[in-house]
Amino acid sequence: MTDQEIINGLYLELLFVAVILLGILFINNIVLYKQKLKDRISVMLPTAVVLGCFEILWTLCDGNPHLTALTYIGACGYMLLFVIFTVLLNRYILNRFDHLPKSR
Repeated sequence: MTDQEIINGLYLELLFVAVILLGILFINNIVLYKQKLKDRISVMLPTAVVLGCFEILWTLCDGNPHLTALTYIGACGYMLLFVIFTVLLNRYILNRFDHLPKSR
């Protein structure tokens, strides 16, 4: 096993753990803290879980010439959700520190 294969294996394991932890955080928010699904943090967490799933798909399919379509789907989904997650995170942070105008 080469060093690059070991690094790729560790990277995938960390991605799986990150997706599982984000899912647990989402369930924790809904069940324990009784937050509504329309709260900003409750929208960010599932977005991050799907973002991680697209990254796992992209990583697993990358380099296989027979799975080029899945690689493109994973990459495009990851890029799109990354932008959406960034906007949600930005709005959450600005709202948290009271820099956003209040909606009427």
